[in-house]
Amino acid sequence: MKELIKVTEKDGKQVVSARELHGFLEVETKFADWIKRMIEYGFFENEDYVTVLKKENRKTFKEYAITLEMAKEISMIQRSDKGKQARLYFIECEKKLTQQHQLPQTFAQALQLAADQAKQIELLKEKEKVADRLLTSDIAVSIGEFAKCYCDELHNIGQNRLFDLLRRRKHLIDSKGHPKHNTPYQKYIDNGYYQVIQRPYKKGDKDSYRLQTLITPKGQKWMLGNLDIILN
Repeated sequence: MKELIKVTEKDGKQVVSARELHGFLEVETKFADWIKRMIEYGFFENEDYVTVLKKENRKTFKEYAITLEMAKEISMIQRSDKGKQARLYFIECEKKLTQQHQLPQTFAQALQLAADQAKQIELLKEKEKVADRLLTSDIAVSIGEFAKCYCDELHNIGQNRLFDLLRRRKHLIDSKGHPKHNTPYQKYIDNGYYQVIQRPYKKGDKDSYRLQTLITPKGQKWMLGNLDIILN
């Protein structure tokens, strides 16, 4: 496999230089602005990336070492040929790392490993298809629509369970019987993850309305990249 971007190890994790990835992706936005925006998609320092201060030509600047998973997610949201190329490269890096850590000792183990890898490849392909579908969307969607598009297909999560998980994660207000039931906390609206709209409906002879929570494109990308965190 040709090395597109150098992969190194830091604190037991495989990482790449965010600055090198930025250059490979040929992003026109200034690196400092670009990496700040990428981090806002839901990545956490000392978990998904670490920062290091470096000096060069008497100037001090920040360098970011990001995990393969973060690099893959960042590549996925670039919506470019370079982004797809980088994403596939990082998937191959992960597969190679997995193979190194799971060398079979018997023929039966080798067969099982081959079956597991084939299943994982199919899952990755399906996830990429769904991700592409979501990432090309420029509109906010309901949580039910999001559940059908992504959660049901890959993790068998329905709308009601997703609501419950988001309430437990303190994204949505848990106040049953209250008009604000299942609406987001204000900080997540301010962060651009959710929108709340009024849906009119008939209550007897009277016109009324109910509040509906929509996940914005930014929120969809965040949830897509952090579904494992939400599930735990």
